[in-house]
Amino acid sequence: LTGLHVSASCSWRYGTSNQPNFDTGGPNAGSLTLNAPFEVSYNTVLRFDTWYTTEAHPDSDVKSIRIAIVTKDAAGQDQIGTYQTVAQIVGPGFGFNQPPHGAHPSFQFVEIQPAQRPGGVPRFVTVEIHLGGFSGQRVLIEFGFDTITEFANKGEGWFLDDIVVEGAATRTILVATTEIVGG
Repeated sequence: LTGLHVSASCSWRYGTSNQPNFDTGGPNAGSLTLNAPFEVSYNTVLRFDTWYTTEAHPDSDVKSIRIAIVTKDAAGQDQIGTYQTVAQIVGPGFGFNQPPHGAHPSFQFVEIQPAQRPGGVPRFVTVEIHLGGFSGQRVLIEFGFDTITEFANKGEGWFLDDIVVEGAATRTILVATTEIVGG
């Protein structure tokens, strides 16, 4: 369908430019949005590789995957709806928490151990999120990061790579019909 596939030597990072961390001296946030909406089918899957060195608790250094439904207005222009969180990356043991306010009904916590840097290279972990709950709709995907506070922002940040969306697409066709009145 659509996606962003980058080489192993390049990935998206939420962090402070030219710094080894994401510390700006205050709370900070940012996002990566895929460039085009796509239609979701019952078996559409979002898959990406990730690692992080941030706080692992769901209420701080929030690493979220959000989806907005995209419709067309009367002029045929895309109208992007409100983003809903469908998943959040957290550390092991935090998957029992309550979903964030306004989360989509299919929301899930994805528990991943923060990367350990001493003496080694962090390994990307592959995450797969099923999007069937949006079947028949056009959507846009956004990856968001929010420190929430100005504390404990000395880690390297959040890394994403090899973002892929795949599944059987459906195409809607409008067919002219004629009413047949029976007698």
